[in-house]
Amino acid sequence: MRTHLHLFISRVAFICNLLFLYCLLVRHTKDFLVNQDVNSIIIILGWGVAFFLNIFLILLGLFLLVNKKKSEIPIWLNVSNALIFLGQIIVLLF
Repeated sequence: MRTHLHLFISRVAFICNLLFLYCLLVRHTKDFLVNQDVNSIIIILGWGVAFFLNIFLILLGLFLLVNKKKSEIPIWLNVSNALIFLGQIIVLLF
């Protein structure tokens, strides 16, 4: 059961990371969607939720590594989430 939850959270984080990249694009082009409700959801998921989900996934991955448990998450998903997280650190903290 834990593996399914970890995979689900990784996928949600990936979607939030894509929304983060969209927010970065919009930040420089000022070309948001017309619907303000959708814009609000994109901003919240892209700027707020993605960063904290990535922190949670990194800590969970470290916990699995320390306990020598194998993760069932595809490597491309872990790598893409980690790379976008590094970008988030650069953009949000510096």
